[in-house]
Amino acid sequence: MGVLSLVVLAVPGFGALVALTLIGLPLAVAYWATPAVFMLCLIAYVINRILPLAGKTGAALSLVAAAATLAVPPYLLNGPVHRNAASLAAGDLDALQLPITARSIASRQNFRFGKEVTQCGGFCLHVLLTGTADRFLVADTDTPHGDIAPDQEAIEFRLERRDACPPVYFKPGTYTLTFPAANGDTARAADPVETLKLRAIEGECLVSRPATLGDADIVISRGAVTKGVHRRSDTGGYSFSTETASANRIAVHRKAGDTRFDEVYRNTQVRYRLFGWLLVPSVTMNSSFKVSTGWWRRENWINVQSRYDHPHAWTTFLTQKLGLDLKLEGEDTKAKTLARLRKLLDEGTPPNPADWALFSQYFDRIGAGSNTKMSAEDFELGLRVLGNAEFPAPPSPHNLIRYVERNAGDAEMAHLVGLFVERLNGDAARHQALGARPEDQIKLLSNVVRRLPDAALLPHKDTMISLASRPDIQRHGYVALRRLSVYGDDAVPALLTLMKAGFDGGEHFYRYHRYQNPYLGGMQGLCLAGARAASALPELRQLTAEGKLPNHGSHGRLLFTTLLRLGEDRDRVRTLFMAAARNKANATDEHFDALAARASGEKPPCHF
Repeated sequence: MGVLSLVVLAVPGFGALVALTLIGLPLAVAYWATPAVFMLCLIAYVINRILPLAGKTGAALSLVAAAATLAVPPYLLNGPVHRNAASLAAGDLDALQLPITARSIASRQNFRFGKEVTQCGGFCLHVLLTGTADRFLVADTDTPHGDIAPDQEAIEFRLERRDACPPVYFKPGTYTLTFPAANGDTARAADPVETLKLRAIEGECLVSRPATLGDADIVISRGAVTKGVHRRSDTGGYSFSTETASANRIAVHRKAGDTRFDEVYRNTQVRYRLFGWLLVPSVTMNSSFKVSTGWWRRENWINVQSRYDHPHAWTTFLTQKLGLDLKLEGEDTKAKTLARLRKLLDEGTPPNPADWALFSQYFDRIGAGSNTKMSAEDFELGLRVLGNAEFPAPPSPHNLIRYVERNAGDAEMAHLVGLFVERLNGDAARHQALGARPEDQIKLLSNVVRRLPDAALLPHKDTMISLASRPDIQRHGYVALRRLSVYGDDAVPALLTLMKAGFDGGEHFYRYHRYQNPYLGGMQGLCLAGARAASALPELRQLTAEGKLPNHGSHGRLLFTTLLRLGEDRDRVRTLFMAAARNKANATDEHFDALAARASGEKPPCHF
């Protein structure tokens, strides 16, 4: 048992492999428990040898004495751990007086907005859009606890009427507060960014200026006070002094003078790890199945309502504890957005940048949640936008395809595919002034075209083949050009031309996206076409003999797969495979036979 204990401590991860199978779970538990059982038995054996104990009673008493011996260190060690954790929450207080009336609210915490992102987050937007306060200050700090420094730098945001709004940029999915949904509630959830963009159309802009915390009436601080070892990724090892307490604090300070703030609320949530009831070795596993060993420890909490982080906890604190009315109405924003869009479409009026910012936000949300699936009304408007050259292509256009697949037939699908192909063939730079970058429009449409049914693309052969000669499509829309495969030999000249466009990048063209992308579009198109594009084989043989086609790594796999699917002699491809200079490690008959089997299968590896 001693040898096995050493193995467990040296290779604890073996138990995780055993536990992956249901039948192996008991074995894994027994495997991990071996060091603790061995330590208990070893101390019991020593006690049994020292004391005049014999028989079953003596063995039982020895085990009890050993357990008592191992219980002494945790009893002595856990006292300071308890006191340290309790000290973190010792200053908590609640002297809030509701309702809170503040025309300027500040949020002090460690923000991670990212470069060039507007730093008015979900709390900030909800405060301003609901009129809860006139101004919202954002103060970024690594230590969001302790007294308020009135001269600390901050950014002040407010809503102001202007003829033209300054540019804002919001990272998708991070600018909202999560409100608990009532049972049976199917109302569309509000998005503060969408609401802000609607306000911008009406002339109400989000503006900012430098400020200090001293400009705020209320400062709400949120963040970590201390961080101990993570409960799921580290046991604390075999150290007796490792800090295991993690504390997060929310505090509220109210302005009491020109330069003084009084703390009126503080709540510190502490999670910490005590030594287990016995001082024995144990294991812990994180979410990535990484197993580590150390002294057995157990979880304990102060001011923690649930072991798991609740998505509504922050919103609940703001709305219930502080009494702030922050909820926005999503249905009202939707109705006004669609009314504006329908008005422009009916009048034939081109959208301005503010219009398109709002409409693109709306279409991007469709299908993003259980209550935002595309409706018949959304589909009708999306179709009109797609067919109106004055508008950019709507975001998330795949939702239009899904709607037709679920609710319509072949005629509707053919019409929709025609619109997508026509859009891709249009001037991608036409809507750049609206904020729709040409490369983004091409990528957006290309990702839809690559998923369209083969039969729906057949009537658009001439248009699709002509796209292969456009440099902007070659670079940003090569995933759509792969679909030239459906036209077989008719598309071979275009696919070869597309592939050769990559050679303009020189010997190592595949290191640069602007050259690699067209090459991949052509080569993958030939690979997908297979025997239908057999006329390309002589040209590929010549290019291979000249050494112009990369034959290493994923490029090599794609080349050899393509040759096999076009009908090249298997032994000739085997010779090329074995001779690939950077393929020596895998240059075996076994590897080649596996590649050839996949090339002839239902899902050939024509990807990159």
